Amino acid sequence: MVQLITSTAGLDPHAYEDANIFNIHRSHDKSISFGQGPHYCIGVTLVRSQTEVMLKELFSRFPDLSLSGRMDYDYNHHNARRMTMLEVETNLN
Repeated sequence: MVQLITSTAGLDPHAYEDANIFNIHRSHDKSISFGQGPHYCIGVTLVRSQTEVMLKELFSRFPDLSLSGRMDYDYNHHNARRMTMLEVETNLN
């Protein structure tokens, strides 16, 4: 039996520069997170649309939003590397 752990696919330093650093501008054209071929996720369009709406609203409310550099991941899931904490700085006091 072979089990592919796709959560490590995005950590390949040959494919991604600074793979361990969160970069919202990184191209994920080679990502297999949503599957490939006949196993391509049926909900991918909805997820991408929801993410776009959420990010636009977030940045409209906090135009000076920036990463503070602190984040944590949960590597224990069998199929995904999950971000459990992403600390940001806002324009609020």
